[in-house]
Amino acid sequence: MPDKLASMAAPFVEGNDHFDLWLCEQGRELAGISKENMAYMKRITHSQVAVEELQKEIRIRLVRFYFDNDRMAELDEYLLALSAEQVEGSCIAELVRIMVLRGMYEKAYQWIKLRGGEGIEAKIIMRLCSRLISLDGMAEDDVLTSLIFMAFKAGKYDENLLNYLCAFFSGTCKEMRDIWRAAESFGVETYDLGERILVQMLYSGAHVGEKVDIFRRYISGGAKSRVEIAFLAQYSYEYFVKDKLTDSFVMEDMQRVIERKEELPFVCKLAYTKYYAENKKLVNETVSYWLLLFLREITESGKYFPYFKEYADNIVLMRQYADKTMVEYHVKDGAKAVIHYLIERDGQEDGEYEKEEMQDMFGGICVKQFILFFGESLQYYITENEGQHEQLTESGTISRNETGLEQKENRYQLINDIATGRNLHDYDTMEALLSEYFECDYMVREFFRIK
Repeated sequence: MPDKLASMAAPFVEGNDHFDLWLCEQGRELAGISKENMAYMKRITHSQVAVEELQKEIRIRLVRFYFDNDRMAELDEYLLALSAEQVEGSCIAELVRIMVLRGMYEKAYQWIKLRGGEGIEAKIIMRLCSRLISLDGMAEDDVLTSLIFMAFKAGKYDENLLNYLCAFFSGTCKEMRDIWRAAESFGVETYDLGERILVQMLYSGAHVGEKVDIFRRYISGGAKSRVEIAFLAQYSYEYFVKDKLTDSFVMEDMQRVIERKEELPFVCKLAYTKYYAENKKLVNETVSYWLLLFLREITESGKYFPYFKEYADNIVLMRQYADKTMVEYHVKDGAKAVIHYLIERDGQEDGEYEKEEMQDMFGGICVKQFILFFGESLQYYITENEGQHEQLTESGTISRNETGLEQKENRYQLINDIATGRNLHDYDTMEALLSEYFECDYMVREFFRIK
């Protein structure tokens, strides 16, 4: 009975590799580890007669035996002497977990750097990384960053990990946005992360729904001027050219930049004037002052837009647009817009369409202005030209049929009222208005002369 005899002889035989191997395999297969065979199991892991695969299997079984039987002193001693090359790759995750539970953070981290972190539980990674940060302080490390983000994606993180990610992590805008959200909920400082998100958005054009919230938080921490102005310019472009909704906070911050006497990009001035044309109730004395300056700069550059008419009643400079009817059209990049139009008078449809290239005022916004009087109608269609290709893209009709209930003291309104009186066969009113018009025209020519 070889097995029984070998067991009886085992206590008296030491240093015989072949005998140890017999005891480990019992002539057939690897035996389970027990406190009786533990000693010669350890010896065989250093033997020259056992193949490497067998030795690796015994090593992992020894670790499990120590851990399961609460033999922690022996476990710690064995783990400290063990190297990553001495175990199978499939067992690394299990051994790293045991090392972390035993507080061997540095050794566990070195194993991960050598063999990778595949299969390691997210909660173990969180515990490992958090303890490393606490012990060694905040120092950027590519492997550590990858591990922490791996745990974060699995929903396992604490304040230490969020602080580290806010300081060092760079990924997609969406990934950084998710970290920003979590950090804000933990009360972690997000200034550096917020700046990276904003700058990356500016370069990549990526959309982040919380960009205004990120910007607001960044501003509260003392924004860098160049980043702040770059964001305002990009946001203004999206609002003015792309017709996206704007947030009042952006305009409030733009006002702060203006009052700091910092130069704003031209697109910001366009957005500023358009925003207050749409939100007249928000205009105060300070805003009125800057509106006047910006509108003067825009008009002097030869540009005009339909919203200019909103200022005609309050700003003398803008009264020149009170009688204008404007057609606005947005072209694609690199294309040109051509408007074909016909003005009908008194119901007459005779005439030929005139053709004119629309002026690109800014960012593909093309505008053509007309003067229409009461009873006149503008028929138009627009074509886009890209190289030799021409395509009809828009058509419409604009009529001027208001009766002039809101009287304005200008010659355009007088002519419009005269046309209204004629259309209604109110010839007495028409003659009175004609007399008033010629009187106004005479005074303008006599009192306002160019020297």
